[in-house]
Amino acid sequence: MPADRQERADHLHRLLPADQADAVLLHQGLRLSAAGAAALMGTAPEVVRASLARARRAMSHIAAVAASGLPPR
Repeated sequence: MPADRQERADHLHRLLPADQADAVLLHQGLRLSAAGAAALMGTAPEVVRASLARARRAMSHIAAVAASGLPPR
């Protein structure tokens, strides 16, 4: 994996729980379907979709806090 990709993956794993970061990397980074990501993760597609939804909410919250200029809690 090129260094910049590895750095982005590492950064994502620092921001999100492992299951959410893995789901995002497989779904967005490798462009796998939820079923394809689930197969690699050894789980059900519904679990991957739930992880993606939680990751989306978490990243929205992180972006909102960053935009506000307030320190994170």
